[in-house]
Amino acid sequence: MIFPSKIPNKDIVRFSQEESIIISTGVTNGRAGATSGVVNSDTNSHSMSACTRKDSTQMVSRPKSVGMSVVYEDANGTVKEYKSVYNDIRMNCLDTEMKKLYSYASSSTRQVLLREMLTRIQSIVIAKTLGMLEDDSDHFSSLNSIIENKTDVMKKFKDLGHSLFESILLAWACTGR
Repeated sequence: MIFPSKIPNKDIVRFSQEESIIISTGVTNGRAGATSGVVNSDTNSHSMSACTRKDSTQMVSRPKSVGMSVVYEDANGTVKEYKSVYNDIRMNCLDTEMKKLYSYASSSTRQVLLREMLTRIQSIVIAKTLGMLEDDSDHFSSLNSIIENKTDVMKKFKDLGHSLFESILLAWACTGR
């Protein structure tokens, strides 16, 4: 879904500057989709294991996709196919602990995460209303857990001057990648 960002320009600029410093070090990570460009046989994809990098491996273009399939023989000589090969791109992918640390240190990161969480709620509600999500999935379980348990992460954001609602959203943002 596409929403207006509503992130203040100063926060977008500052967040971009902070991320650019990290990305310029050459750190890469996997991200499926067109962002990574068309995959060639010399891809830097982390999804290509040692057994898929043999001379006998065949790269097969995927129709209507920038990704590739890899056809290879495993250690037992069985022919296998892996369909989700995308180039790794320059990006900073944070685990939950790193996301907390970045969020504590950067007000711009917090503003970006707040807007992401608000649009996540809107997207889930809209998709659920339109019948696009399975009824038995609980898309708010980690959010509910934060509200019920009043986590230390939530308290830390409150100490940084955020409202209770914002603190809950920020703690939720730090629960996943």
